[in-house]
Amino acid sequence: MKIKTKLRKERKDGSAICELDLDKEAKDWLIGEGFVSVLSKALGMSESLAKRQPKRIRELVKDLDIDGRC
Repeated sequence: MKIKTKLRKERKDGSAICELDLDKEAKDWLIGEGFVSVLSKALGMSESLAKRQPKRIRELVKDLDIDGRC
């Protein structure tokens, strides 16, 4: 897996614009991790959804393995 970053511009507020160079494995991993993170956050924030649609939530969570990857 190859992940390289290159600083393009550093801003006064401390943030920066960077360029990423990723191979396919790194891109797939990064997208997968981001998806799982967003899904986990959404499920955690939406207890009302879990109460309204518990079967659908169980189906979504069942597709995640122990490490949280799809």
